[in-house]
Amino acid sequence: MMKGVIVGAGFMGRTHLEAYASRKDAEIVCIVDRDEQKAKALTQAYGIEALAELSRALEEWKIDFVDVCLPSTLHKQAVVTALEAGAHVLVEKPFALSLEDADAMIEAADKARRRLMVAHVCRFMPQYQYLKQTVATERLGKSLIFSAWRLSETPGWSWNNWLNDKSLSGGTLLDLSIHDLDIANWLFGTPVEHRLKEIASPLKTGPSHLISSLGYPGIGAVTIEASHLMPAGYPFSAGFRLVTERGSLEWGTSAAQPGCLGEFTDQGERQIEIKEEDPYRREIQHFLDCLRTGKAFAISPREARLAVRTVAMLQDPGGCC
Repeated sequence: MMKGVIVGAGFMGRTHLEAYASRKDAEIVCIVDRDEQKAKALTQAYGIEALAELSRALEEWKIDFVDVCLPSTLHKQAVVTALEAGAHVLVEKPFALSLEDADAMIEAADKARRRLMVAHVCRFMPQYQYLKQTVATERLGKSLIFSAWRLSETPGWSWNNWLNDKSLSGGTLLDLSIHDLDIANWLFGTPVEHRLKEIASPLKTGPSHLISSLGYPGIGAVTIEASHLMPAGYPFSAGFRLVTERGSLEWGTSAAQPGCLGEFTDQGERQIEIKEEDPYRREIQHFLDCLRTGKAFAISPREARLAVRTVAMLQDPGGCC
C-alpha cells in the first residue's frame, strides 16, 4: 500500500483526505499544516498524525507521494521539497503564480525522476470529457465557437482570506478562470491571440469579473467569463457552449437538466445523461492508478504550465515568453 502525506488542512486538504479514505491502495499517514492545531482537528476522525513541518513527515515515514493543497504562493517550496525527498507529487491548481516557479517544479521532478501531476479537476468531470471527445472526433462537425463561464460569490472562506489577495492567489484570473483556460487549451491547443477585459469593484479589494478572448488555429472564437464579484449567496455557476458546423453542445446550470448535457441539431434536441461522480475521487484514483501502473497522467506538468502561461499572456501579451 502506498503511503502519502497531505500538506494543507484547509477545504481542499479535507476534500482530498475524504477521497483517499475511500481507497484501499493508499494510506494518508499524516496531515501537515503550519497551524498544527488545525491539522489535528482534521485528523482526529481518521486517527492519523498531524505535523507542522513537511520535512518531519518525510523523515519519519517512507513516503510514496505528497499531495500539496496549500495557497498557490506556497506550492513551489512544498513541491520541490517533496520531490527532492524522493516522493511523487500531486499539487492543486493553479500550478504556480509564475512561469519561473512552474519551471522550477518541472525541473525538480525531472532531476529527481519523480512524477508530478497538477490537479485540474475539470478534466475528470464527465461533461468535459464528453466535450473533449466531441471536439476531437468532430462528430458534430468542426468547432466554430466555444464559450465557458464560472461565476462565484466573493470568496470569504479561505485561510486569512488569502484568495482575495492577488499576491497570494493570482486573483480571479489565475485562481478561478484557469479551470476553463485549461479546458480551452486541452480542446484546441496553444492560443495565439490573447485579450482580457477585467473589471474590479471599488467596494471589494482583490476579486474581479473578467472576460478573456483567445484565438486558436482552426476555431473562430473562444471566450471565457469568470467572476468573484457575485453577491453573497449567489449560487456557484459554471457551464459551456460549443457551437459546431452541425449543432451545439451545452452544459450548465440552465442549459440542461441536472446531470445532463444538451445537444442541439437540425434534427432536434436531446439530453445526454452523464454519470454523477465525485470528480476529486476520480482525480485521485487516476493519480494513484498512474503511479501504480506507470501510465501517463491525463494532464502533464507542461500542459499545466501552458495554463499559467495563458494567464501571463492575457495579463501582458507583449511581455511574456
